[in-house]
Amino acid sequence: MEQTQEFWKLLLGGNLLVPLVDEQGATFVDANCLFGEYAMDLARDFPKVQVIGIGKEHNSPVAKPSNCTFIVEDIISGTSLTSNSCQFVQSRDVSLSLKEEGWKRYLAELYRILGKDGWIQVLEMDVWRQYPESDGAGYKLWSDKVFPALAKTKGVCVEELDGKLLEWAQNVGFTDITPLRFEIPVGFWEDVEYGSASPSTLLTVLPEPNLIAAGKMLRDNLLDAVDHKRALVFSVVMDRTEAETIIASAKGELYDDAFCAFHSA
Repeated sequence: MEQTQEFWKLLLGGNLLVPLVDEQGATFVDANCLFGEYAMDLARDFPKVQVIGIGKEHNSPVAKPSNCTFIVEDIISGTSLTSNSCQFVQSRDVSLSLKEEGWKRYLAELYRILGKDGWIQVLEMDVWRQYPESDGAGYKLWSDKVFPALAKTKGVCVEELDGKLLEWAQNVGFTDITPLRFEIPVGFWEDVEYGSASPSTLLTVLPEPNLIAAGKMLRDNLLDAVDHKRALVFSVVMDRTEAETIIASAKGELYDDAFCAFHSA
């Protein structure tokens, strides 16, 4: 699910999970630049580096740093960037716009442009909300209607993305991969046991103040998503009254702090 730059920066405690150096001649790439906030943040943090934001639509934000450039290219079709020319690449929030069949070509192009000792950072939200204390309510019903419909109509991956993403990355040549999971709490978590056992290859980050704050922001983003997907709900649930009930129930759960839930990123 697409989130804001403010959300990801709050969740990560900054813009990066990898060590980067501000060096003249280096190139960093934001592979899904959206409105350009991340690319501009990166350019300000690393003034010696050339930062390139790649998008599908023309984007030239006002007051962008002089070392920040935006280009319009389709990564799956191949970019104009030279092979092995980038020291860092970020990809973020493409899972609900990129067809599942396109992931390998997408990652292969990012692998092509990344230098031998370069870093890639891939950030995605799991669409499914998890309930440690209940079976869920209105938002779960909404999710059960919306996300399978998205998978069917748009061909996107909504099931087990983390495992598939790891496999696809390995298949195109990436090595030294460290999967990192953030469990973002939503709702009232006092006196509730939080966290779950994870595979040895996956590090689970337990709630801290930044995660709780991110959870509050995530709830607002989810409320917006419920509104923006109204047409999709109507296309899946033909009865308008039932569709409106599902939408209202989803919002009711999101507003109710009694529902302890979390989302993984």
